[in-house]
Amino acid sequence: MTHPPDDFDFTALSAPERLLLAQQLLDSVLAEAMPLTSQQLEEITRRAAAIDAGEMTCEPWETVRTRLLHPE
Repeated sequence: MTHPPDDFDFTALSAPERLLLAQQLLDSVLAEAMPLTSQQLEEITRRAAAIDAGEMTCEPWETVRTRLLHPE
């Protein structure tokens, strides 16, 4: 196992750059931990395209979490 250099200064990155780095790191771990089937990848692509085209709306995580944790 390799370790990042101790002298790497993450504060030199802007907040958006740090978020992008965090997302890329998380994506790389999840890709290894939970490989997706081709059908799952196709569905993700289809849904992302529908969102981008305005054909599908999304709910904020806070709303979904509240609904899941406190069902009526």
